[in-house]
Amino acid sequence: MTNKSIRILILCEGLEEELYIRKLLSFHGIFSNAYEFCEPINCKSITKIFPRYQNLFTRNLYDLIIIFCDADKNSDQFQKLCSDINQQMFGGVDVSSKIVFFGNPVTLQIVLSHIADVNLVSSSKSTNQPIVEELTGISCYQGHEDQINEMLKRVKYSSYATMKERISKLPSDLKTTPSTNFYELLSNLESDDTSWIEEINTLINGDVSDE
Repeated sequence: MTNKSIRILILCEGLEEELYIRKLLSFHGIFSNAYEFCEPINCKSITKIFPRYQNLFTRNLYDLIIIFCDADKNSDQFQKLCSDINQQMFGGVDVSSKIVFFGNPVTLQIVLSHIADVNLVSSSKSTNQPIVEELTGISCYQGHEDQINEMLKRVKYSSYATMKERISKLPSDLKTTPSTNFYELLSNLESDDTSWIEEINTLINGDVSDE
């Protein structure tokens, strides 16, 4: 990679993911200056991520497009997203494991880790409401914008390292709940070493050149 900033776009499943990513990006000094983060995009549904990714990838506007979403216990929709990326875009090459970052069962697992040790086992907002209320004081959490913004007041620069330490102890195996590979993304973005992006693009471009 050259000294030019690497343009990264993050496609988010929904509003919760978008606003959380925006909050992290607002913390100056956490991520390397090697990266230029474009405005994250809220795809508004996991089923809408792939067509958005496909469209933006072909326009070649970014050095890397990554995805942040719920795994929902490795749901059919999550599996389809990964399969569509690998099969329809890259001829069966496993690119999705390098660019799709998840919270399993939900992103809330990561967000609440800024506040306390949590082990969410359900993707249901109603099931998780008591935990959200206990940790944030927000009652009847449904992921509305005002509720998300209220919760994100507890997500601070000073809690970033604590969150990262907590999620580092979670497995990245989708068969386990909770789990996440978000720690890997954060560690990469903190580092000036951009070889991880080179490896992804070599994987992508190597497959494309063989077609």
